[in-house]
Amino acid sequence: MGDAGTADPARYRATEIVCQRDGTDIYRAVRVEDNRAVVIKTLDPRLRPARELERLRAEYELGRSLDLPKTVKPLALDTYRGLPALVLEHFDGSFLEQLLTATPLPLERFLSLAVGIAAAVEELHRRGVVHTDLKPDNIVVDPVGGEVKLTNLGVASPRHADPRQGQAAGLLAGSLPYMSPEQTGRMNRPLDCRTDLYSLGVTFYRMLTGRLPFHAGDPLEWIHCHVARRVTPPASLRPSIPAVVSAIVLKLLAKAAEDRYQSARGLRRDLERCLAAWRTRGRCELFPLGEDDLSEQPCVPQEVYGRERELAALLAAFAMVVETGAAGVVRVCGYSGVGKSSLVHKLQRPIVQARGFFLAGKFDQFQRDIPYATISQAFRALVRDILAEPEARIAEWRARLTAALGLHARLIVDIIPELALVLGERPPLPELSGSDAQSRFHLVFRRFVEVFAAREHPVVLFLDDLQWADTASLTLLTHLVTHPDTRHFLWVGAYRDNEVTSAHPLMAAFTRVRQAGVAVCDIILAPLSEEHLAALVNATFGHRVRDAALLAGVIHRKTAGNPFFALQFLGMLHQEGLIALDPASGLWSGDIPRIRAKASTSNVADLMVQTVRRLSASAQQALALAACLGGTVEVGVLAALSDRPEEELHRDLWPAVRSGLLLSDDDAYKFAHDRVQEAAFSLTPAAERPAVHLQIGRLLLARLARDELDARVFEVAGHFEAGGGLLESSEERRRIAELQRTAGRKAKASTAYAAGARYFSAGLALLGADAWEAHHALAFSLAFERAECEYLQGRFDASESQFATLFERARTRREQAEIRRVEVDLFTSQQELGTAVARGLDGLRLLGVEVAPHPTREQVRRELQTIRDELGDRPIEALIDLPPLTDPDMRAALGILAVLFAPALNTDPELPFLCYCRMVQISLRHGNCEASALGYAYFGMVLGPSFARYREGYQFGKLGYDLAERLELVAYRAKLHCIFGDCICFWTQHLRGALRYLEIAFQAALQTGDITFACYCCNHITSDMFILGEPLDQIDHEAERRLEFTRNVNFPGSAQAIIGIQRLVRNLQGRTERFSSFSDDTFDDDDYQRRMDESSWTVVRCWYYILKLQARFFAGDYAGALAAGDRAAPILWSTLAHIQEPEYWYYYALALAAQAARAAPERLHEALAVLARHEAKLAEWTATCPENFGHKHALVAAEIARLEGRDRDALHAYERAIRGARDHGFVQNQALADELLARFYRERGLDVLAETHLRAARAGYLQWGAHGKVRQLEAEEPRLSDARSARADAADTVTADHIDLLAVTKASQSISSEIVQERLLHRLLTVVLEQSGAHTAHLIRVRGGELTLEASATLDESGTRADLRRRGPTGLARLVPTSLVQYVHRTRERVLLDDARADPGRFGQDEYVRTAQPRSLLCFPIRRRGAVHDVLCLENSLIPSAFRREQLTVLELLAAQAAISLENATLLGQEQAARRAAEEDHRRARFLGDASKLLGESLDYEEVLHRLADLCVRSFADWCVIDILEEDELRRLMTTRADATWHVQLEELRSRYPPRIDSPHPAAEVIRSGAPIRLEMSEETLGRYCVDEGHARLLREFGIETAIVAPLPARARIIGAITLGSTQPGFRYEAADLELLVELARRAGMAIDNARLYRQAQAALRLRDEFLSVASHELRTPMTSLTLALQTIVKKTTVEKPLDPQITGKLLDLALRQSGRMNRLIDDLLDVSRIETWQLALALVEVDLCGLVREIVARFQPDLARAGSTVSIEGEAPVVGRWDRSRIEQVISNILANAAKFGAGAPIEVAVTGERDVARLTITDHGIGIDPTRLPRIFERFERGVSAQNYGGLGLGLYIARRIVESHGGSIRVASTPGEGSTFTVELPRAPPPPAAAADGGPRA
Repeated sequence: MGDAGTADPARYRATEIVCQRDGTDIYRAVRVEDNRAVVIKTLDPRLRPARELERLRAEYELGRSLDLPKTVKPLALDTYRGLPALVLEHFDGSFLEQLLTATPLPLERFLSLAVGIAAAVEELHRRGVVHTDLKPDNIVVDPVGGEVKLTNLGVASPRHADPRQGQAAGLLAGSLPYMSPEQTGRMNRPLDCRTDLYSLGVTFYRMLTGRLPFHAGDPLEWIHCHVARRVTPPASLRPSIPAVVSAIVLKLLAKAAEDRYQSARGLRRDLERCLAAWRTRGRCELFPLGEDDLSEQPCVPQEVYGRERELAALLAAFAMVVETGAAGVVRVCGYSGVGKSSLVHKLQRPIVQARGFFLAGKFDQFQRDIPYATISQAFRALVRDILAEPEARIAEWRARLTAALGLHARLIVDIIPELALVLGERPPLPELSGSDAQSRFHLVFRRFVEVFAAREHPVVLFLDDLQWADTASLTLLTHLVTHPDTRHFLWVGAYRDNEVTSAHPLMAAFTRVRQAGVAVCDIILAPLSEEHLAALVNATFGHRVRDAALLAGVIHRKTAGNPFFALQFLGMLHQEGLIALDPASGLWSGDIPRIRAKASTSNVADLMVQTVRRLSASAQQALALAACLGGTVEVGVLAALSDRPEEELHRDLWPAVRSGLLLSDDDAYKFAHDRVQEAAFSLTPAAERPAVHLQIGRLLLARLARDELDARVFEVAGHFEAGGGLLESSEERRRIAELQRTAGRKAKASTAYAAGARYFSAGLALLGADAWEAHHALAFSLAFERAECEYLQGRFDASESQFATLFERARTRREQAEIRRVEVDLFTSQQELGTAVARGLDGLRLLGVEVAPHPTREQVRRELQTIRDELGDRPIEALIDLPPLTDPDMRAALGILAVLFAPALNTDPELPFLCYCRMVQISLRHGNCEASALGYAYFGMVLGPSFARYREGYQFGKLGYDLAERLELVAYRAKLHCIFGDCICFWTQHLRGALRYLEIAFQAALQTGDITFACYCCNHITSDMFILGEPLDQIDHEAERRLEFTRNVNFPGSAQAIIGIQRLVRNLQGRTERFSSFSDDTFDDDDYQRRMDESSWTVVRCWYYILKLQARFFAGDYAGALAAGDRAAPILWSTLAHIQEPEYWYYYALALAAQAARAAPERLHEALAVLARHEAKLAEWTATCPENFGHKHALVAAEIARLEGRDRDALHAYERAIRGARDHGFVQNQALADELLARFYRERGLDVLAETHLRAARAGYLQWGAHGKVRQLEAEEPRLSDARSARADAADTVTADHIDLLAVTKASQSISSEIVQERLLHRLLTVVLEQSGAHTAHLIRVRGGELTLEASATLDESGTRADLRRRGPTGLARLVPTSLVQYVHRTRERVLLDDARADPGRFGQDEYVRTAQPRSLLCFPIRRRGAVHDVLCLENSLIPSAFRREQLTVLELLAAQAAISLENATLLGQEQAARRAAEEDHRRARFLGDASKLLGESLDYEEVLHRLADLCVRSFADWCVIDILEEDELRRLMTTRADATWHVQLEELRSRYPPRIDSPHPAAEVIRSGAPIRLEMSEETLGRYCVDEGHARLLREFGIETAIVAPLPARARIIGAITLGSTQPGFRYEAADLELLVELARRAGMAIDNARLYRQAQAALRLRDEFLSVASHELRTPMTSLTLALQTIVKKTTVEKPLDPQITGKLLDLALRQSGRMNRLIDDLLDVSRIETWQLALALVEVDLCGLVREIVARFQPDLARAGSTVSIEGEAPVVGRWDRSRIEQVISNILANAAKFGAGAPIEVAVTGERDVARLTITDHGIGIDPTRLPRIFERFERGVSAQNYGGLGLGLYIARRIVESHGGSIRVASTPGEGSTFTVELPRAPPPPAAAADGGPRA
């Protein structure tokens, strides 16, 4: 059956055309030569792409190799009718596609076919082939026998394909309707056999339902359906489908491959079970799916077994870095092959979720001396990833890197050469001294890392095989993780613990990390137990292993539980057939006896050696050379080294690649495991290795260009180091020595001091014995830099010896002085301070600078005056602009003076001052250099405390600090931060600022290797924390941490200082033997004190006694405190410019004051003199920094005042001390001040106040953590302890680029065609859903920091549903993760979460993520005009990793088009909105005009209200309610649109819920508050504003949707409210509507008020007319009577008749009474006038009210008799008060007269009573009473209780009575019942009212 070739068409005779489609034809034919039936498939190259021909060949070759019964076998690759043709075996059947119609298959027919299809796929997969294009067109079915075969394997993927071959990049193999989600290329998922199972799911779905699960119109839509759209269950479309069959199909169609069947075998077994059940019982019951699911190939599990605890610890460490940002370290240790790398690689998923970087590198045991090689390897991979990004993104990285690295980028380019492709070439940098170089390199590399390690993308650096790490890398890593600026960085290191001892540099590095307080997680991996190994074996074989425990036990004994070894062994057993799968049972089983008998090695290393030795000799030789070259080998170098063609090498090494020993990567090979490299390296005998390395070195030196050599100098130097002993030429030795010096300097510049020393030593060794004569400069530089590297490593003895020898070989003074400079640091580090000073002064003399070792203070003052003279009028800050110092000797001198600081400070009190002065003098005379910054800082440090020039000292200190920052002096960063922060700033600024400077100083010291200042920082930080009053437990923890550091670096001075602080802390905590003692079980106070007295560290001794002073003072041992202070006083000079000095003056004064209180008078006088000096000292410091010293000075002043008896001054001072300590955060000093104030009060017998402050003191000490002190207080005052109890025919291959192009084209056409915003949003979200693979999309708009959901779209079975309802922040939070949206908006960066629910970081805690549990989330900004106004948030809740990062570019292009369209739509919307607004403004203006016209047409009050309501209802309301406030009551007018159905409800509303001013109605609230409101009717609104549920029910029935309420203002008061409501569904009043109503209400209020005023004016006119009528009548009546009487008398007189005396008397009596009545009327009018003008005078005298009443009643007897009324008086005892008698009489008379008038014929009761301060008069009549409507106004002017026509009167009497009573400060009231009578009650104060009462209550007296 022929091979591929040409054939005459007559060789085949076509019998039937099976199919013709798109250039592909399929025929049934007969091969003529043997009359065999065949099938021919031809391709027309004119219609099909060229790749189809390749697929035809691939199908032929693969099919022939497989030869499977259930796959259509290819017979020949031939031509037919001039076209390429594939000849296939004949199969009696039809394509499944031809059998499928819109009618579903019967269930039994389906199950029968499905079993056959699954079996065919199972057979294919068992041979390691994935079809990748399963569909009905590629499945052939025998309709009679039911046999099934697969065809068309053109895109199938064989398991063992040539690794150099592959599909064309970017092609999507398969048919779109049947393509799995991962096959679309839209997911971050690999392809395996499970992709075929998804395609089967689509096929089965169509067979069962007659339709595809999805329908789409283009490739883009198909892809989206597979990735994001949910599948409608088949049973939902065809209910007759059993649930279990439907579930099988859904399981096949799972989006995530893990959720599908894992093998075709498992699928087949479930289908067979269903078929059997259907055939026997006619139904299929539910059962657990996948019980027989089993992969048919052993698979190395991706999970780790037996490592649950370790994995949890690893994940927790990363989560901590993500959450807190703090750098962290994870140590993973264990034997080789134990699974360290596998464990760490489990971090990759969470790192991807956190958008982080996972960098990995592996140390090479044969290149371990190359500094930073592995770190470089890791970061080079990162840079290469950056280089693969678009140019715009590279530009972003370039900008960030340039900003971070600045001029120092060359340092990083030297280590990571690829960085030059990003940044461009960078100029070289000047060399610096050792510590400076280390500081600079560490700083720059840290900044480089910080570019990548950020909150948005944390960095995890995994370094494997740390046991081979070079010292420089360890030092750099230590610096990175311990520096506070390093954030979001996790160093994970793995090493073989059996190869690392306690003395290994790796252990020292980890110790330093712990000392710096960095969290270190230790993970120790032991071999797997048998149980866990059994789990590994089970997982490898799909949990289907017969006798798994037995097999695992055998494997465990063979491999000792080493998982790598076990897996290699299992693989070997499977290859040899000792472990095989039994298809019948579905179980894997092992041949246990043969496995036991199999000879094996004891470890992986031996196994690897055996494996390598089985290779050909040429392959072994190549591997041996490759191992000497390194872990990764360039083929060109290896070919040159072995002198063989590259092609030959490839051929020789291919077996190693195929067996997994090597990994091929284009032009390089890499050892698969370090054990392989070890085995290959062992092939070269040790004696031959130097020659090999020399050969490699010479080859590299000859091949590499200069820049390449510079980049690989370590590698080249390392080879020469190993083979340099074979060099013979002197000149070659010199050249290689220079190469070694170059390597050493590069190592030293990178702070790789051990490597540097090694390179320098190698260079010296090459020069030979005559080096110092023949090559002095080269030899000196090599020797000097080697000795310096020894010192910088801490190898002091070696460094000292080398420097001593080098000093004798030096030729110049400058060479010698340079040695002396380094020796100062060397001896200081060894605590040999005197030697350090001597070496420094000797170095200065060599340079011509003389400095006396013990100067006097007068010498110092002269030097200080010299500086002032040379400074002149220049401001101190101007010195920063001095010219650069160019004199090399003076530069060297400054360098020595700069390092003399520490030893000089502890050997002589004046020497440091003189050194500082000399440094400033040299700078003033010669210019500034690096050391000048230190000089200025040192000088400023002493100016304040020594010469009381604190502000000037701060200026010099700031000058030094600023100069260092300008010059970027990394080397001095630690010193300057320490000096400026700890010795200068606190004199003028709060001490808390010092901690920040000290922490920076400590980290800088670690960077620069400045051990001395690192230790200084440790003790200063601890002491400052104590003085600041930090919690004692925190101080103790910090002290322990800092103490460990100082001990490890062997710096006893700082260690002793920290010990003293720690002992004081523990003493205060109550953790020592007794209070005031430092001793406990582990510490002997007396012994330690003896050692302190012998210490050479004077300043530490001084600090110790100050601490003892404090401890004893707190304990109440004042004598012991003073004794300790006296020990500190003589050496107080040593603590100059340190915060401990003020502590001495403070606590000594307090102890002395406490002691002096019990001293004799003369001793008290002496004590006060001493206290005055201490108080003056503290006052001096308070003047410069009250924050630090003000409260201390106040407390000492208080104690002095207490002793001197100035109690008031003492109290004020105590309060200042308490307030100052509290305000500035010194909790312990506040407590102390409270304690002393309590003692002050106790001494004066004020126990309550004393206890109050003592409790405050106890609370303060408790807050501080001083439990020992608390117990002391409780012992002294036991009561304190009480305080404890508080588409289907689609093309089968589509390129990914085509999909993306289609997406952008479709989107652009779709989006740009819309300009109406609502339709645009719908179209945009629909396109985004199709492209992205999301099932939900949200567009969020950000305005003013507030998030608003503009639109949403969701994809379901029915298609895309859009929701264009706008939602605010509350509604938004229920639909999207707002924290993610805010983050994207703020950072303008996209965020992609592959699995949000598994995200442990910042977004995993979002409320939406925690409740909705979404899977894939993608959120990115939409930029408009450079700003982010919108954010697009996409979600797929079905599968993780639904969004490819490659899609993001397309989506951002969509976003860009969307931004343009949104901008256009926004502009259109704004224009339309502006037009609508203008129309609305016109409407509102017209409305207001109409309103003003209507309101101005009438002054009738009621008419105004009705017109207003009608206008509102006509215009824009369904309801209008006007509430008017009248006499504290609300009157309501309600108008509605005509609706007869509302009549009953309206009546109920009016009757049951009338308006009240105190009701919850909106109108009442507006009247009370004066603020308008806008309401959206909801249950919450109804609950707030309704009286009860019935009220709410009525409002619901009216259907009011929205309402607005505005107050009616008039003359600065609220007279009512107007309410408008609308029942129109969906309508909402806007803010503009409310503004319109407010303006309408303002105008309406004016109109209503005018109507009211008009009505009141009319009423006043009526009242006036009525008054005039009544007054004229009242005046005319007595006048008439009087006139008649007089006329009668006159008439009688004129007729000269004698007058009848009786008649005359009556007439005269009548005249008198009428004239009296007139007088009373006139007096009333006059009184009213006086009252209104405040001229009613009172003449107060003592009056008996009871007597006065009797007099008046007696006088009224005639009138009472005429009225027929009797009067009874109750009240016998006098009721006396100071009143105006005549006015009170006037009040009583008015009331009594009214009683007689209106109660004629009825008795009158009068009662007078007196209480303590009040006299009460009641007059009760039984007359007609008062009309209730008149009652509230009865005491007003011109008001009457009855009609004037019937009873007359002016209506003034009661008004006058009220005003008189009120002027006395009293009150009058009436109670009346019509027809029953009235009772008037007058209450008068018996004492005169105060003057103010007259002002408020009535006329003035």
